[in-house]
Amino acid sequence: MVLNDMVLTFVVPAKRSDQRRQLIDSMTSLAQTYPHPAGRPLAQCIMATAYRVNGQHAEAARVFDQAFAQTQQHTEPLIRMAFEGYLLSQLGQVYAKLDPPRAIPYLERFRSGYGKNAGAEFHHITLGRACLETGDTAKALEVFTALEDRRKSGETIATDELKSAVQTGLVACLDKLGRQAEAQAL
Repeated sequence: MVLNDMVLTFVVPAKRSDQRRQLIDSMTSLAQTYPHPAGRPLAQCIMATAYRVNGQHAEAARVFDQAFAQTQQHTEPLIRMAFEGYLLSQLGQVYAKLDPPRAIPYLERFRSGYGKNAGAEFHHITLGRACLETGDTAKALEVFTALEDRRKSGETIATDELKSAVQTGLVACLDKLGRQAEAQAL
C-alpha cells in the first residue's frame, strides 16, 4: 500500500477544509497538465482522497472513477498495475457510503487481486458490510468467515478493532440467517 501512504502524505497535513480545498485546486491543475503519464493519476488520487477526507464522497467517487478509467486504458502496464489496487479499494470505500451495490464489484476485484496485501482487511470488512446491506448475507458470511480464519491463523495483524469488526459482521450474518445459537457462541 505504498501508493496509499504517498497519497496520505499529501492529504493528512491539510487539517482544515480550506487547506484541503487548496490541495484539491492544486491537484486539479496538476492532473490536467502534468506531462508524465504517472503524474496525472497520482494527482487525481490525491485530489479524490482530499475530497473523501472532506466528506465529499460524490466528488471523490467521480475523480476516482476518472483516474481508474484512465489508468485501465493506459498503454504502460506498470502504470495500470501501480494504481489499480489503490483505486479499486478507494472506489469501494466511497461507493460503500454512497451506493453499496456499486461498491461490491470494486471490492470483490480488489479482494481477488490484492486481498493478501497488508491493510487489505479493512476493505474486506467494507465488502462484507456492503453485502449485508444489499441482502447478500451468504456472501457477507463467506467474507467475514474468511477474515476470521485469516486472523486465527496469524495471517493478518489481529488488532482489537479488526477482531471486533469481524465478530460483529459474523454475528449479524448468523442472526440474519436465523442461526442465533451460532451467533451467541461467538
